[in-house]
Amino acid sequence: MMVIVAANVGVIGILVIGVPLHIILKRHKVRSVLPYILIGFSTAFGFVFLLKPFGNDRLIDLFQQASIIGAIGSISASVFWYVTVKLDKPNQQRLGDAKQTARQR
Repeated sequence: MMVIVAANVGVIGILVIGVPLHIILKRHKVRSVLPYILIGFSTAFGFVFLLKPFGNDRLIDLFQQASIIGAIGSISASVFWYVTVKLDKPNQQRLGDAKQTARQR
């Protein structure tokens, strides 16, 4: 049950929060994975505390659920970062090479 909720939270989180924040971080030339991990964890953690998708549980149970979902959010954010930032580095180098070649002409 938790995995299904986590997957849904991840998809919604990526579309609603992840992509817009990625665009902002990209504009500010942030290439580190840490902001992505922190955003992924805090978004998922906050989701569980605000919406209580597993029911109205005790605080300690809610904290445990939020921590697990937050960890999954961090992993999702790390994969998102790897695909969108880390793997994009060769493309950035090619664009830089193309700009440099254009300037030399």
